[in-house]
Amino acid sequence: MHVTSISHGISEKEIEKMHPSWADVDARLRALDGEQSDGIVLGSPADTYMGISGGENNRYIVAGYLEGFGSYIIASGDPAGDRQDVVICNDYAAFPSRNIVGLEEAILAARSFFETGQLTAELKWEKQS
Repeated sequence: MHVTSISHGISEKEIEKMHPSWADVDARLRALDGEQSDGIVLGSPADTYMGISGGENNRYIVAGYLEGFGSYIIASGDPAGDRQDVVICNDYAAFPSRNIVGLEEAILAARSFFETGQLTAELKWEKQS
């Protein structure tokens, strides 16, 4: 396990749990609804983390920072679709559809990060500047 903490909730009311189990992470991901809970952050000992936001209408944004490599955002969504709104920090933000995934992809990304501290090669990622 490479994740040492999970923060979740609405930005003004975040709760942090140290040394979460995979069941804790999975439950928090499935609880994302864009209202009562719109984001989680998985932290690790290094300056590395993954954030997953959204939940409303099965729309999720997955992004992270890997120490020594920089910031990344998921790019496994629809490459030809229109921009769509995703709830982030209790507000809507429009993202290209390629950066929006469903719950199963969000879980796959989180599980890989939880177990390895890395981004899964099973999904596409874009480096952020």
